[in-house]
Amino acid sequence: MFLGIQPNLVERTVFEAVRQDTALRPHYERQFADCYDHRECHRRDQAFADLHERWFNELGLRDLIAAVVNEFPHFRDQVSRLMVTQAPGPRAQTAELFGAPGQYTVVIAVAPATLLDRYAFQYWARHEFMHVDDMLDPAFGYDAKQRPNGGTAAAKNLMQDRYAVLWALSVDARLMHRGLAPADVRSKRRAELKRAFALNDAERAGYMFEEFWEQGRWFAPSHHRLLGWAQEGLPGNLHNETHTQNANELPHAGAPCALCGFPTFDWAGQESGLDELRAAICADFPNWTPRQPICGRCAEVYRTSGNAQAVLA
Repeated sequence: MFLGIQPNLVERTVFEAVRQDTALRPHYERQFADCYDHRECHRRDQAFADLHERWFNELGLRDLIAAVVNEFPHFRDQVSRLMVTQAPGPRAQTAELFGAPGQYTVVIAVAPATLLDRYAFQYWARHEFMHVDDMLDPAFGYDAKQRPNGGTAAAKNLMQDRYAVLWALSVDARLMHRGLAPADVRSKRRAELKRAFALNDAERAGYMFEEFWEQGRWFAPSHHRLLGWAQEGLPGNLHNETHTQNANELPHAGAPCALCGFPTFDWAGQESGLDELRAAICADFPNWTPRQPICGRCAEVYRTSGNAQAVLA
């Protein structure tokens, strides 16, 4: 992957790093002054650019960006270019995916202050990069042509807000499950869900949030399912709405597995001995019953190891 960083961002970030650390200042100022030894303007300008790029790299900032990218396999393997530009402030930070398979480009705008706060940058980048990773994951089924919509501008805005809230909740649930999200993000997402869906009943709001959060820890709801929830409202019982089937009827091919959540064409029927696996599965999924079919891969993993992490790997 090509990693391009806007020179203005490089220069401004180095300036801020030097301003914040007085121990760095004399070394930087001496090297900065040396750039004036070049009489030709173009050589002097190039010397300044080289100075700031060297300092940016020595501060570990390029490696910091690359390390976060490598945490997301779909992003790492399918994106050809990552372009990093300067945002005027933290509230203006963005991440966008452009292009098509084989030539994807991601452009992010980040504030120098965020880049210099390693923990703040890592959380922000992970949150944004996981969105991109979902979009590139076939199991998520992202389709740019299918967007939240409504009969009026206000209704469309509401649907878009709901979709964004649900997706952000799913992303942060997975990040927190990995120990990669700040402690206060859970309460933040709870408040957003309550506001977006007008959940005035505190008990129901708490129940719905916990159910979404718990399921979100393990897998991302598909793009299609998020759209449905955004436009039709939250289900009365997420677990049953997502997974319940007739005891003697397997779901249609391509439906999501009750455990890993991925679409499957290979279902484990009752003849696969699901009753015998119930104790091992319920240790990780307390609400699961053999009435909720699972894919053949999950059944085989539990039959051999009983390890949910292996199922979801």
